[in-house]
Amino acid sequence: EMEFANPGSVQYRDVYIGMNDLPGLGTVLVGNQKRPYSLDQLNSSNANVFIERPFIADGTQQDTRRIGIQSYNVSDDEAWNWRYGVSNRENTQDDGSYISDHYQLEVAGRLANTWFYDECADGRNYGHWAVSGAYAQPDGNGGAAANTARLRARPEARSTNSWLDTGAIAGASDYYLFGAEGVLNAGPLQLVGEAMQVSIERDGASTADFWGAYGYASYFLTGEHIPWDRKSG
Repeated sequence: EMEFANPGSVQYRDVYIGMNDLPGLGTVLVGNQKRPYSLDQLNSSNANVFIERPFIADGTQQDTRRIGIQSYNVSDDEAWNWRYGVSNRENTQDDGSYISDHYQLEVAGRLANTWFYDECADGRNYGHWAVSGAYAQPDGNGGAAANTARLRARPEARSTNSWLDTGAIAGASDYYLFGAEGVLNAGPLQLVGEAMQVSIERDGASTADFWGAYGYASYFLTGEHIPWDRKSG
């Protein structure tokens, strides 16, 4: 999948190969793909309630996708689903390259549960929760590649410049992310909330901590409901 929004800078998005129905692993994809955390990032932008994503979702993983390998699986009753994998933290979508002896790898995973799903009402009512986490080793000590220990978010008008930006955090050696999310849907009404915490350990300095959360309610005046994909949560 290619992105032609800026004709002067064509970028790739979902670019991967994979296999389905592998014993114990389910689906395995290798290539540029979304990392397994943040509900609002995992949603397609076509399916989000609001025009833009929350700042904490954008700030922790701007442009979402990274090159890596990831496993996706779901329980037989579709109540549980999980995904996990390893990726390179550098965003290569615009330049297509990464040159460094420091791979800045990230291990991440997400466990989700659809604890309630009203099949008799064709899925108009459901409940969901999930937890996610990641550990990475950014290059905060001046290596050849850009230091990926950085949180930034664009304004809601989606200009090219970030207006919330920590800059590359010098001395960053270990990166930890934790997330929790929940959804409750009753027909045309949906309640959603998510919180995320990022801790970055730095050589010779104190740990840098960042956190954020969002919540919202949406309601269809005409009675429709937001459908739920239990296989992916």
